[in-house]
Amino acid sequence: GLWYLLASTLAFCIALVTSFVLQKFWTFSDDPNKNILGQFSRFAIVSVCNLAINVTLMYISVDVLTMQYLAAQFIVTGLIAFFSFFIYRDLVFRRER
Repeated sequence: GLWYLLASTLAFCIALVTSFVLQKFWTFSDDPNKNILGQFSRFAIVSVCNLAINVTLMYISVDVLTMQYLAAQFIVTGLIAFFSFFIYRDLVFRRER
């Protein structure tokens, strides 16, 4: 019953927070007391950049290279996930040496 643009924005925000919590505590087993606000800010910036990269690569794949959109999304998602892991590990949830 929500307006589709509001629903889409809420879904993105919920996914952002859920992804941050899972990355911080499950994937990287990061200290819960360590700079959570700074980490979330960096995480959100990377996530918004990933969204822009996703849209750009999808446009190129589907409209320029004429790939089938599901195959393109599968490939683009895999690429973004692969590179994002290293960005999150090294820039967002980096461990002190």
